[in-house]
Amino acid sequence: MKGLTCCSVAASSQHKAADGKSHLPQLGRFAWAKCSPPTLILALLPKCPACLAAYVALGTGISLSVAAASVLRTLLISACVVTLGWVFVGAVRLDLRRSN
Repeated sequence: MKGLTCCSVAASSQHKAADGKSHLPQLGRFAWAKCSPPTLILALLPKCPACLAAYVALGTGISLSVAAASVLRTLLISACVVTLGWVFVGAVRLDLRRSN
């Protein structure tokens, strides 16, 4: 016979609203859609600048030097990290505003 564990009881009580339906927290709903594109770019971005240059050449027909690909890679990483930080700070501020 399976019983409820302490983890399942705690998890189910955190996501239940007053009407008894399961809802995601406000922070999760706000940030999920806005975090997806930068997270996807960071996950698919190659670690090697030469590979990035090859992907750009295959996708667009424009050739890049390895130095230019390295700069482009650094700019993409910086833009994605700044975007994720901005979305996180906005979500936290919105969550704090709603809780007050």
